[in-house]
Amino acid sequence: MTPKIMEVYGLVPFTNTNLGPGMVMIRPRGSTPHFHRLGNYDADKIPAAEQMAGLGASDISGAERPAEMTQEAYEMGRTFSEGL
Repeated sequence: MTPKIMEVYGLVPFTNTNLGPGMVMIRPRGSTPHFHRLGNYDADKIPAAEQMAGLGASDISGAERPAEMTQEAYEMGRTFSEGL
């Protein structure tokens, strides 16, 4: 019997370049991370409510596959230009 592999999915702003490598380092043993990059906002502006609304309006039709599967975890990434 083949062991089940946990798949961890993330919807990530296209400007967030560190979540992928970071998630690979901290992912649960036996899991595989998968990411869908979101656009629809101006990368040159500091994220604010208006920018995040644009991000939330992004087309995620390419991310339908995770919605059709059983997921054990979701991760939401965001780039913080001014820190936490």
